[in-house]
Amino acid sequence: MRLSTTVKLLSRSAAVIGYLTKEDILLILSILIMSLQLLYDYLKDR
Repeated sequence: MRLSTTVKLLSRSAAVIGYLTKEDILLILSILIMSLQLLYDYLKDR
C-alpha cells in the first residue's frame, strides 16, 4: 500500500518536471543560487 503511494508521488513529480521547459529550470536554479549567495553573505557578515 505504502509503496504504491510512493510510486504515485514519484510519477506525479516526474510529470510536473516534464512540463517544465529548460528556461523554467534555469530560472529556478538561478533563483536558488542567488538566495544561497545572499544567505552566505548574511552569515559571513555576522
